[in-house]
Amino acid sequence: MRAKESFIEEGKLRNCAFFTIGDFQFVIELRDEPLPQGVTDALLPGTMRHWPTAEAELAPHLAHLKLATTIQSGKTLNAASALTKMVVSLLCVTDSIGVCWLNGPVLHPAGSFVAIASEMFGAGVPPLILWVGVHWNPEERFIHTKGMVQFDAPEIFIKLQSEPSTEWIEYIFEVAYYAMSSAKEIHDGETMDGPKGVLRIDSIRGGDHPERTGLVLVPVQPS
Repeated sequence: MRAKESFIEEGKLRNCAFFTIGDFQFVIELRDEPLPQGVTDALLPGTMRHWPTAEAELAPHLAHLKLATTIQSGKTLNAASALTKMVVSLLCVTDSIGVCWLNGPVLHPAGSFVAIASEMFGAGVPPLILWVGVHWNPEERFIHTKGMVQFDAPEIFIKLQSEPSTEWIEYIFEVAYYAMSSAKEIHDGETMDGPKGVLRIDSIRGGDHPERTGLVLVPVQPS
């Protein structure tokens, strides 16, 4: 939390506490019940690489905390950063097992969430890995992001011949951050350098929505 940001307690109502920090209002709600099974079922397939024991560790939990903040137009990145810092503060004083970022959705063990947030904020880089999921579709041979819509940005799809390596996972986050933060519009047919060569950019557009909803990166075969 920056020194110039003020903490203002806004009161409590039943299991909820309300307060303001800087430009954002927060609410914390204690829910005396486990996460809904539908939520955990949706989260688990994307955790096998970084948290293979997630299902077993989450099984005995009996309650959870729900955190939310206001979102102002044009400040979604700042809101996500502020909420992440609040989550880290709570993790340091509770025995929470993990963090479910529903806008992804993304699931991380508590210790990893704190470590990643601290390292990336310390380096001046937003911890996109905590907010956006990356999934592998073996049938269609795509590695793709899930959750970019929370930043009004396109999802990223990369066509691969084999299961993605750590190098490709790191690369897709680099492309996602560029798509989210760059003021430059990305056009169909443009190319960018990838870990294994040049990639051509194609776009996916929603049926009834003309705005760009996805970017597909396809390896360019050398001529």
